[in-house]
Amino acid sequence: MRVFFKSSFWLLSSILVIAWLESHQQQVSTPMTAQLQQAAESPAPPPSEQSVRQTGEIQSLPDGQRMSTATLNQIVSAPDYQGGSASFYLSDRQQRIINYVATGIDHRPYFSNSYLVGFVPFETDSIWVPLATLSMRKRYVLDHVQHGPGMTDIWQNSEQAYYYGHGDCEDHAVLLADWLIGLGYDARVVIGEIPQGGHAWVVLFMADNTYVLEATDKRKPTSINDFIPAARATQYRPRMQFNRTEFWENTGSTMTVDYRDSKWLRRSLFRPQPAVVKNQ
Repeated sequence: MRVFFKSSFWLLSSILVIAWLESHQQQVSTPMTAQLQQAAESPAPPPSEQSVRQTGEIQSLPDGQRMSTATLNQIVSAPDYQGGSASFYLSDRQQRIINYVATGIDHRPYFSNSYLVGFVPFETDSIWVPLATLSMRKRYVLDHVQHGPGMTDIWQNSEQAYYYGHGDCEDHAVLLADWLIGLGYDARVVIGEIPQGGHAWVVLFMADNTYVLEATDKRKPTSINDFIPAARATQYRPRMQFNRTEFWENTGSTMTVDYRDSKWLRRSLFRPQPAVVKNQ
């Protein structure tokens, strides 16, 4: 499998993305329960060590090849590696995108699926509560502001995203998708573009309905009726989607609003593997 860099995917449009988000994140008055407000403001325990939670292996479905987290570390540790902290596609010789790799806050590379670590902050019967909680708990902040100059594409896993009160679009999306999956829903993180540039969001499948969830939205939904049907979310341009164990590539037009059709091809499977912890 080959490495294909996409650093400009996030870099060139940061200012425009922030402007777009600010125009869509105005607070509205909604009847929030005291219990939900308290849950959103409650401190979370410190997250686990990232390398322990996110070690694993992918298997390419087109050709059966496997790649481990250890191999990723060998790639970025090579003397001729010039990718920095940029995320990159893993593609095969036929240019099929097998997975997406992003740098964690520990500055190590991890497969996209591994950022969904199976974290559920708390149980709820209301599907809108995770997004409402996220809208109150987490601020939108770009990576280079959080992590320093040159750190333009750093991902938080779902546990870290709940612990830290700030993050950018993929940090919001990873937490929201993982939380919904833990509650029993079919949710996925989507990577693609909006008119202002590179972006990440969540797609939710419920029976015959598909919803696009803007994880950075701060308007506090109060029911599923506040979710956007995918058919109306025409400003989103999806390129790939993933959950905890599977990764899909959009082989058709990014103009699509259909996240289920035959143009979405499953490219790889992810299997977590316990990291070896050395005795001190």
